[in-house]
Amino acid sequence: EAEAYVKAREKFGEAVKLQQDNDVLDTWFSSGLWPFSIMGWPHDTDKASSDFARFYAERGSSCLETGYDILFFWVARMVMLGAELTDSAEPPFDTVYMHGL
Repeated sequence: EAEAYVKAREKFGEAVKLQQDNDVLDTWFSSGLWPFSIMGWPHDTDKASSDFARFYAERGSSCLETGYDILFFWVARMVMLGAELTDSAEPPFDTVYMHGL
């Protein structure tokens, strides 16, 4: 924050005021939540008929298609956050189809 003020004052003068938006979910972090958060997690994970149970918890033959440029930034986070937050040792997909942009 201090560094941001220094840069802003250099460019816009001493009277500059900065305010951080409180309603921001980091893109890289939120991408890791996507595979299970859109399916009712954390509320509907125990219901057998829930989307989470049908499409996330009972996975095993799913494929993620992605570009090579976000392989680490998004795909790795999906795997790591999925394992940590859903108490599952299984990744959200078993195949990653990577293509050129």
